[in-house]
Amino acid sequence: MEAREKFRFRPPLPAWFGEQIDRDGATLVPVHGPFGARGAYVMREGSVRWMPAFNLNWVIAGGQMVATAAVVMAGGVLMARAIRGH
Repeated sequence: MEAREKFRFRPPLPAWFGEQIDRDGATLVPVHGPFGARGAYVMREGSVRWMPAFNLNWVIAGGQMVATAAVVMAGGVLMARAIRGH
């Protein structure tokens, strides 16, 4: 029986399951889920755990969006103060 057949749940949103990898007594099932979620289910000694993949590009993009929003808001505040004459 393949590892994917052992799962008794269905993800709430569609997901893509890759080919299972058996190595060092563990079975890994790579998963690419909705909204870019990536990781793998790791099965070892009868237990299953989720190991998310770290995506540095998403972290950098999020930081850039926050910084852009902060600059735009600061510019708006400075413009409002200049117009009011403070």
